[in-house]
Formats: sequence, C-alpha cells, structure tokens
Amino acid sequence: NKKGKKEKSYNEHFFDSIDTEEKAYWLGFIFADGCIYSSPLDASKERIDWNFELCAKGDDKEHMEKFAKAIGYNKELHVTKADKYGHTRCRVCLSSEILWRQLNFLGCTPRKSLTLKFPDENIFKSKDLIRHFIRGYFDGDGCISYSNKEHTILNMQLLGTKSFLQSCLLYLPEEFKNLTLRHNHNNEKEETYLINTSNSKAYRFFKFLYLNSNIYLERKFSRFALYHSNMINVGSKNGGGCDANTVLNSEIAKGSESV
Repeated sequence: NKKGKKEKSYNEHFFDSIDTEEKAYWLGFIFADGCIYSSPLDASKERIDWNFELCAKGDDKEHMEKFAKAIGYNKELHVTKADKYGHTRCRVCLSSEILWRQLNFLGCTPRKSLTLKFPDENIFKSKDLIRHFIRGYFDGDGCISYSNKEHTILNMQLLGTKSFLQSCLLYLPEEFKNLTLRHNHNNEKEETYLINTSNSKAYRFFKFLYLNSNIYLERKFSRFALYHSNMINVGSKNGGGCDANTVLNSEIAKGSESV
C-alpha cells in the first residue's frame, strides 16, 4: 500500500483486454444490467465517486456469484429487497477509478439507458468473441418466452437503443440481419427499441447464442433447452444439431419458469 491507499480485493484490471469468452460475456451483461456513476463527469462535485454497480434479480444470485468469482471478488453477496412489491435484487458494488475508466472507454458510459452504443469491434481480441458479448447482453436485456402451454411456440425479444440494436444485427448470422426494429410498447415516442422473432427462427437465434458456450444465465438457457427437448420429442427437424453441446441435457431442460 502506498500513502495509505487500500489495495483492491478484486481484479480491477479484469476488462483491460477483452481476450476471452468470459470477459466478452460479462462485458455484454454489464452493458445490459450494469452502470458506472456519473460523478467523475461533474466538475462541480467536491467528491468523485468512481462507483460501478452490477444488479440482477434476487433469483440470479448464483449468476452474480459467477461474476464475482471471475473478477476475484470474495465477499459474500446478499439478496435484498428491491421495492415495496416484494421484488428482490442481488448486487455487486465496487469503487475503482481503473475499472470505471476502462468500462467508460469500452462504451459502458454513465446514464447509458437512452444513449448506449455497440462497442467498437476492435476492443475484442478476435471477432468470434462478439457472439459471447451479445449473449451476455441478451441474458441481461433479452427475453425467451412461449406462446402456448405446450412450450412448442418459441419467442425471442431483445431490448436496447436503436443504435445498439442496429449495430448488433450486423454481427448476427445473415438470416437475422433483416429483423425489423420497432418502438418498445408500440409508442413512437419511446426511446427504446426491440427486435423480436419466433418459432424456428427464434430457435436458430438461440442456437447461435448458446451452443458451444460455457457462460450463460441458467434460467434463460433452461427455456431454450426445454424447447429443444420438446422439438426432439415431436421429431422436429428444428431440434437437430444440439447434441454437440454436452450441457444441453434433460436435467437442464426441466426448467420452465417464466423469464
């Protein structure tokens, strides 16, 4: 320690280089559900808070623990009350100028809800890491749902700013690049947009995201796995090609809670 400055109990240099699936995924998840405080941008502030926060619903505590482990943060995480309606949350809150500056440089800027842009592809050591970044973002701000009780009609929805989603489409397989953006809540004044698709196209989208991947949000992956299992049971061609991923099994496919 120099001049009484306390050494961080985690790796504040974790995002200095986006060179692994793990780093690309968590960066995407942070783009969706994380934030850095705007205090360092306000010259009138007497105190600068280099704060970073990643927040998920309480049910996702195990997923948040995976993030904590990735950055070497060993403190116990807690599920706390989020509002008066009984919703809960689990958070990782850190204060680091190094982490703040790097996330800001990568594109995770303060007050990003209506201004978020897709990161420059050059921040990724290789372009194949962009798929993992998109999966991380989807696990934060995407939705997997069913249109029937038999769980055979699959829907995909991804929320974001117009700029972010337009750029995101460029990195998807060719068949998804013509997906249409529309205003969220069918309100033309709405600043956020969404892209969505269903049935076999939604299934292929999830195969692109989740197959041969090591990090994902279990409750969303389980819905994809359940659909895969149902398609196999009814003999659909849509189910083909999934057995290459050993984690796609009947145990995971049991999950059927709403996402």
